[in-house]
Amino acid sequence: MILRKLRKVFTRPGSQDSDEELRFHLEKEVEKNIASGMSQAEARRQALIAFGGVAQTRESLREVHRGRFIEALVQDLRYGWRMLRKSPAFTIIAVVTLALGIGANTAIFSLIDAVAFRSLPIPDPQGLVILRWQAHHRPETHEYRSGGDCRSNMDKGTGCSLSLPFFKDVHAQTGAFSHLAAFTGTQLLDLSGSGPARIVRGEFVSGDYFSTLGVHSHVGRLLTEADDIPEAPAVAVLNYEFWQSAFGGSPSVLGKVIRLNGVSYTVIGVTEPAFDALTLANKYDVWVPLASRTSLIPHWSAKDEQMDHWNLVIIGRVKAGVPVAQAQAAASLIFHNETVKGAKPIFKAEHEPAIKLASAAREFANSQTKALQPFYVMMMCVGLVLLIACANVSGLLLARSAARQREIAVRLALGASRIRLVRQLLTESLLLSMMGGTLGLLLAVWGARLLMALVTAGSLNPPGFGPQLDWRVLSFTAGVSILTGVVFGLAPALRGSDIGLTSSLKSGDGGLNGGSRLRSRRFTLGGALVAVQMALAIVVLVTAGLLVRTLTNLRHLNPGFETQNVLLFNVDPRLAGYKGPQIDNLYRDLQEKFSALPGVASATYSWLPLLGGALSTESFHRPGTPPDSKDQVDGDVLPVGPNFFATLRIPLQSGHEFTPADFAAAAVNSGDKPGSAPLPRL
Repeated sequence: MILRKLRKVFTRPGSQDSDEELRFHLEKEVEKNIASGMSQAEARRQALIAFGGVAQTRESLREVHRGRFIEALVQDLRYGWRMLRKSPAFTIIAVVTLALGIGANTAIFSLIDAVAFRSLPIPDPQGLVILRWQAHHRPETHEYRSGGDCRSNMDKGTGCSLSLPFFKDVHAQTGAFSHLAAFTGTQLLDLSGSGPARIVRGEFVSGDYFSTLGVHSHVGRLLTEADDIPEAPAVAVLNYEFWQSAFGGSPSVLGKVIRLNGVSYTVIGVTEPAFDALTLANKYDVWVPLASRTSLIPHWSAKDEQMDHWNLVIIGRVKAGVPVAQAQAAASLIFHNETVKGAKPIFKAEHEPAIKLASAAREFANSQTKALQPFYVMMMCVGLVLLIACANVSGLLLARSAARQREIAVRLALGASRIRLVRQLLTESLLLSMMGGTLGLLLAVWGARLLMALVTAGSLNPPGFGPQLDWRVLSFTAGVSILTGVVFGLAPALRGSDIGLTSSLKSGDGGLNGGSRLRSRRFTLGGALVAVQMALAIVVLVTAGLLVRTLTNLRHLNPGFETQNVLLFNVDPRLAGYKGPQIDNLYRDLQEKFSALPGVASATYSWLPLLGGALSTESFHRPGTPPDSKDQVDGDVLPVGPNFFATLRIPLQSGHEFTPADFAAAAVNSGDKPGSAPLPRL
């Protein structure tokens, strides 16, 4: 039945049944004319006149046939392709112009798609929840770290970083969750023992991290709760892409011993290819258990795992049959008791601290809003470029239509309707746009990768996303191509089909002398296209000028420290086996030796580079208050080395720069972390 219907749609209509019906009615008309006294020849002539011609009548019947549209479309495509082949220069210019506009839009959209529309690469992402805290006051924590996986706003009393004791208590005390896991932000680790040493992006996760996500192994096995205890053997899991690039995808990686920060770890498995990162903010090469933090993070101590150190993101899945509100209430009760009534109260009762179970997919997506803002601006700019390309091609089509006026006039004289001609001309425009879209898709792949390479050049932490050709990108390209073909082809098609028939056939110059109304319409349409093109070009030029002006201002902006003749580089002594105080001593030795080099005015080092995009916040007591006082202030902290302010020419409003005695006292108190992030600055 279905095949028969499809055959009727695609079968060429107007054959035997239509011919027999036409012949029957024609003979009846002939007989009627003969009965009225006409001769045989005259009766047939008058019958043909009454019918308007057998061929024309048969064509009318075919026009109303449901398969005529497809047949006409095929004819238009063939004819349009022949016409474009006759004008290769015009076709190449139009296709390249459209390809640049469509390709630029597709390149930017592919990046937006990778950030905004990418779902979590795990089974049942909607069932994964994240534990967010909320209160009427910011927490009185000693440390608060956010790895960028979700948004935190301590001033507004909300965030998703929590403590290890709270995670353990929720995991042990509530039965509302079928799975519960915790993880930290990015930790840069030096990997050795497998070819050249390198810095890799690592993440500390709880033992049930992968089981909570529903991720399976490609080779070997993944972490379990038995791996996340202090006395367990040191094991690690590799990312699939990292396994391919660093180990050549060899299964022999299982059981291989690698060294992370000088500590031996045994590789036990590789994640499945579909799972590359839980969030785009952080893409990891290796995962290790939470219990490994004590040996891998310099200066890590037991106090970093206390209730007032919030540095974990907790995710979970609610048990089947348990309402989300019930699981949320159970977690909130534990959170309230520990933060209000615990040994180190973090909130007061009137702050009403609680836990909210939010969709992890939504929270992780919202964390990428800042990354999307520049892409939206770029999308507007390349959208204007595409409109300019459409105006350019419309102008080319208008110029080309002048050379085709005689052809169109002949087709009108032979009985073609204006709608039929408009459809034919639009088909040619769509052919151009689809060819431009195909070429633009190739340019988009190259352009998006080039853009990401330029943006991430020199970045220590490149983003964990990139352009991908999925169905959304392909659909976007197809939609933009079709819309573009209609936009730049509609006006020339309407203009090209509206000609003075008599003047076009007589003059042979495309109807250019076809009357004042025609000349006025041609002038109005062409003038409108030129005006639109100029307006869009001015907008783009003004925007580009403002951007250049902004970049120039930023280049000459005084950030408060010296930026000229400053060399910045980083070294990692841990690759050579340095540990703890040895790292601090090495930095001081390097600082002294570099300062003594000819041509070097001064040298220093710091934990993080200024304006590097990273911050560390610590709590400290107000002067004059007892150490156990709750009167604390949160501030951004940057551990630095000797001569830091003098080297960067940062003026001091009062007091003096750090002295050797200050560094000696800091080393005794172990309150700074100069060796945890090796970023010496010259």
